Amino acid sequence: MNRRNKLILLLMIVLTFMISVPKTLAYFSTYVQAKGTVPVALKEVVKFKEDDISGNKRVTITADTDSDPIFVRVRAYASSEIMDLLEYKYSDGEWTETDGWYEYNKVLLAGESAVIDIEINKVDIELKQFNVVVVYEYIPAISDGNGGYIKDWAADWETGGND
Repeated sequence: MNRRNKLILLLMIVLTFMISVPKTLAYFSTYVQAKGTVPVALKEVVKFKEDDISGNKRVTITADTDSDPIFVRVRAYASSEIMDLLEYKYSDGEWTETDGWYEYNKVLLAGESAVIDIEINKVDIELKQFNVVVVYEYIPAISDGNGGYIKDWAADWETGGND
């Protein structure tokens, strides 16, 4: 190949790159930017408080002043030796035991509280150290249309159909 042909070939390659490079750069540098925020807030706000009273636990669940009506339930977990020694104490008729959970019988309206004591029969305890973990759950109280409320602890959270 003579010198002239090499120069023409080189110019053709350079010209090809000059034509295609801007399109390639445009592809890699194209983007869209958006500004703004969307506030997200839950309407049910719950304060959970655990107090130690002489080695026992007093659990207080309070619905915030801006909260929608809710249902609450409480359950304690511990080692098998300790679980048999736990006793739940509450005012008559306020709580009901269902499958290991203690459900508050009334709906908690804004600003209201539910209290339950979890006591341990310490006479029979041989362990020096142990933990009792208290778990609480709450769900929105759904109006039944007749002035009452519906609670469904087994609500199905799946969306879409499974045909």
